[in-house]
Amino acid sequence: MPRTPPGLRLFTSNQLETLADQLAERMRSPLASPLLPEIIVVRHRGMERWLRLELAKRLGISANLQFFFPEEISHELFRAATPDAPLESIARRDTLLWRIVESLPPLLDRTGFDPVRHYLGQQPDPRKLVQLASRLAQLFEQYLIYRPEMVLDWDNGRVKPEEVWQAALWREISGGFREHHPAALWRNFREQLALVSARFPGLPERIHLFGLPALAPFYLDVFTTVAKRCEVNLFLLQPSQEYWGDITSKRDEDRELRRQSASTSDSEETPDAFALHLETGNRLLASLGYLGRDFLKLVIDSADWESEESFTEPGEDTLLHCVQSDILHLRERTPHPPLGSPLPRRGGEGQGEGAALVHDGSIQVHCCHSPLRELEVLHDQMLDWFQRDPQLAPRDIIVMTPDIDAYAPFVQAVFG
Repeated sequence: MPRTPPGLRLFTSNQLETLADQLAERMRSPLASPLLPEIIVVRHRGMERWLRLELAKRLGISANLQFFFPEEISHELFRAATPDAPLESIARRDTLLWRIVESLPPLLDRTGFDPVRHYLGQQPDPRKLVQLASRLAQLFEQYLIYRPEMVLDWDNGRVKPEEVWQAALWREISGGFREHHPAALWRNFREQLALVSARFPGLPERIHLFGLPALAPFYLDVFTTVAKRCEVNLFLLQPSQEYWGDITSKRDEDRELRRQSASTSDSEETPDAFALHLETGNRLLASLGYLGRDFLKLVIDSADWESEESFTEPGEDTLLHCVQSDILHLRERTPHPPLGSPLPRRGGEGQGEGAALVHDGSIQVHCCHSPLRELEVLHDQMLDWFQRDPQLAPRDIIVMTPDIDAYAPFVQAVFG
């Protein structure tokens, strides 16, 4: 059976279930061998578990699937182009930390290490050295992904004056794996795949990227590069069916207007937001969608994608659906409606029968005095939801928090 054609395919929708339908439809086309696994890239294990269940519902079975994080699949692709690469990345943060602890003290007397020597003192405290090494290990790990060209310049001795001590430390700790750290493997990967005559039996036949909220340009470049040899499908959740990559929040608009005003002479007229083409679109999306907006622009600018859109109209029967509908169509309703009054219908029409009420319960804000009280309120709300809706199941609920470790003991106390 012939291989699926290589290329980049972008699937967008405002419903995660719709993206799961599209993924299942792509998987109905069999691979060249029934023993080959489907490669699916996700951002966390929760998405993996949800997707396994959803695919089983749609396909009848969920088997022979291999789930990877972007870091893991990238290293597997690098090994296809560099067979002698180690099985796992050797430039991990914990490995770099102890290499720095061992290599940094002998370097302190070198030229350019004055800031480090001043920070550690004449007799370095081991605890202070480990803390500094931990920060430097994190920094080097980010350099490998977000500034790979700079790291490759360091390996070749091209160093800017402000980078002297960092470059010297990096060359000292990377001497044993200089050809096998992520930046070096990425460079070799691109060079090898550019060779038309080269063959890579280790490359997968197709790769599915599902539900990724963002990707570093490093990993996105890996996937756009490998698409020359295999099928790459990106299933991207998008809140709006309109292009929203250039919308600006009120804060960004004010900042740009101040900058323009400062750079305009007294004899010139200061341009306004309309003249500068600063569009808000939807205030909520503009103020809270920075990450998704930047990733959308990055995806569109990275390569030519075959695009397929499948957006669902949420309707306007509840306050939540009204908000979702406004974001979907990238529009603003009448600003600041009176609290408790019916919301206007589409396009700012009258407040007739069927208009969504502010207090319909679809969006709730609870102000609590402590994390424990937050969990108690959540517990009571969930019990009420389950009692009012017999079809609601725990798997239908997701609880999000910026720092789950801070809430862990309270979760155990309330839900245990």
